[in-house]
Formats: sequence, C-alpha cells, structure tokens
Amino acid sequence: MTYRRTITCDGGGCLALFIGRPQWAADAAKFAAMRAGWRCGGLGSPDLCPSCRPDGTGRGPVLERGECPVCTGRQRELAEVTECMYCGHQEPHPADDEAEDQADDQAAGEAGTRCPAAHPEDPTPCSGPVVVTVLDAQNHGAKGCTRHGSRLLASLDGARVVGLPDAPAGTAVRVFKLADGIRPFPWLTGPRVREAELSRAEVRQQAAGTLAELADDAHRNVRGGAGD
Repeated sequence: MTYRRTITCDGGGCLALFIGRPQWAADAAKFAAMRAGWRCGGLGSPDLCPSCRPDGTGRGPVLERGECPVCTGRQRELAEVTECMYCGHQEPHPADDEAEDQADDQAAGEAGTRCPAAHPEDPTPCSGPVVVTVLDAQNHGAKGCTRHGSRLLASLDGARVVGLPDAPAGTAVRVFKLADGIRPFPWLTGPRVREAELSRAEVRQQAAGTLAELADDAHRNVRGGAGD
C-alpha cells in the first residue's frame, strides 16, 4: 500500500485536500502545498486552501470533490483549459501528441527507467547507477543516483544520506556536499526569498552577513560611546 502525506483545509465545512507524492515527508508536502497557494500555519494556526484564504481569489469552501491537483475540488471543462470551480486552478488541454508523450512518460516512469529518488516532476535524467539511500526524518528511504539523491536530500528537512555497500568510497559525502548548494525542489520555478526555499549554503551566507552587520553596528556603537 502506498501512503501519501495529506494536508486538510481547516476552513469551515471545506473538503479541500492537498495530496503529496508517495516519497514526500510531512515538511516536503507542506512546502509543495504552500507553493501551490495554500497557507500552512504553525503553532496552532489553521491550514487554509486557496479557496478559503482571506487574501486569495478562491470562491469559498470546497463542497464537491474532484480532480483538482491543488485542492481536490470539482473541475469544469472550458474551451482551452480545465478549471477548478473553487480555487480557480487551470490546466491547459494537451494536444493529441502531447497526451501521447505524457502517456509514454508515465509508462517509462512505471517501468523504472529512473531511480526511486527521482521526483515525478523533476525532468532531469539519472546521472548514473543507484549509489545512495536518502532517509527522511521518519526513516523512510529512497535509493537514488548521485543527481537525484542530492536533489531529494536538499528538498527534505532533517534527511540524511547513506552510501550503498557497493558504491565507491565517499559517495555519500559527495552527495551531501552537492545537496548543500541545491535549493529545495530545484525544478520549481519562481522567486525564492524565504529561508525554507533557499539552499543550506545560501542560508548560511545570509546568516553570516547578518552577523557581520550586527558586529559592525556594535563596533560603531562602542566607538560612539567612547566619543561621548
């Protein structure tokens, strides 16, 4: 049985769900939901789907379930797109050849042409054979090549990497160092400003800059006090 992380909307009477991928831990599912327009609270704050967010463009609580990938709301067919009747998410109708390509891609994925650590939405090919296992905070693991192992490691909070017995020496360390400079879910586009959307190396660089600014301020204050 395949388990998926699911986020439910806390809006009154709302049936909305955000269903994560099978390999995602809880933090990964929450990150993806926020990218899709959900407001995921913390410390007792409610989780709200795009339809229920007070600052959103939705049309109220989801009352009928459907196939919307953002809120599982009911969809309707328009001339060129399929639109969710609640959150307004739109998906263009694929052309016939695109539909065939999507079916081929899905069949290829099911046939196992890429390593288990490769995210379904990550279009990159494997960089070589499976060499590591990436374990999330709940100790659920996925085996991967160097490329997809590092990208998965960068996308999961609290994850760790273990080299396979037949992998070259130092492989796990190499994957760890690669992940340090990779942003979470690097195949996603759009601006990234929050700490959770940056690479660990970028977070350290920002922290170092903040500490340097604080040190400069303290030094100026000391000099100013001495002048008094």
